[in-house]
Amino acid sequence: MQPSEIKRRARRQDSSLRMSAGNVRDVVKLLLARGIVAQVRLRKRAHPMYELTDIGRQLRQALLNAEARA
Repeated sequence: MQPSEIKRRARRQDSSLRMSAGNVRDVVKLLLARGIVAQVRLRKRAHPMYELTDIGRQLRQALLNAEARA
């Protein structure tokens, strides 16, 4: 996903959410540095896309489980 797609998905989940694409890019850079996401370069794309690594998928699942229990 690209940062703009991440922002769109987050806004669909919570329409009152206020977030800029620049903020999303900053967070993605931090997640990239920590190894939670990995950069995916596709041909014919000017900007990189990102995907979760194994650690990122585990963290996502843990957060979803915690939300379901609350």
